[in-house]
Amino acid sequence: SRMEGCLYKRPSGSTTPSPCLDAVLAGLTAPQRQTLNDILARLPLLGPQMSALLMSTQQPLQERIDAVSRVRAEVLGAANAQLLFGRQEAQLRYQAQLEQFIERDAAQLPLARRMAAAEALRAPLRQDSAAPAANDPNERARLYQLTLRLALLDATSEADKARLTAQVRSQFFPPEQAEQLARNDRFDAQQHDRMAVYAERKQAIQARYAGNDDPAVLQQRDADLDALRRDIFPDSFQP
Repeated sequence: SRMEGCLYKRPSGSTTPSPCLDAVLAGLTAPQRQTLNDILARLPLLGPQMSALLMSTQQPLQERIDAVSRVRAEVLGAANAQLLFGRQEAQLRYQAQLEQFIERDAAQLPLARRMAAAEALRAPLRQDSAAPAANDPNERARLYQLTLRLALLDATSEADKARLTAQVRSQFFPPEQAEQLARNDRFDAQQHDRMAVYAERKQAIQARYAGNDDPAVLQQRDADLDALRRDIFPDSFQP
């Protein structure tokens, strides 16, 4: 919401007048203004409490979200915390639940049921917003990425991965665009292989000259490295 945007932009603890907030306040009812004033009064207390919250990146994401949510509710009040952070937390919870579903259960289901189950996890995100249009570019991109990720759970080889990727792309893109994406994949794979070869041969050259600080030797080392780059990445040295 616009109010959320104003609060996110406001420095913590600031008492400086905010034209953004003033514009929002002008359009609010008295109860809404009271809610906003209550949030503004409590918001400076949230930073220190969040800083004192000890969490490990080894904790499951869902546990970390729950811990942050509890602190926000304690400091701001449950209703205020939901108003300010509800959508953000719902998105994070969806991501955590989706990762858990993919890791534990998705591979046991056929693709259609995987998709249905994954989309069911998004229900809380759709409660307070209109459903996106079927031709919305962002929605199609999201569905494509999700469908591809779920489909690739069946891949057991690079050939499987290429076949499944082509199948999914045929559902979302016209043939010309799907072929361009395939060409991009092939180019990326070639670049990846080149980088692996380059890193291995570069390490060998550096090891060969290690410990020798003679200027002539160092000059030869640099010449060898330059020759290696020209050999592996000839397109980068075109006149």
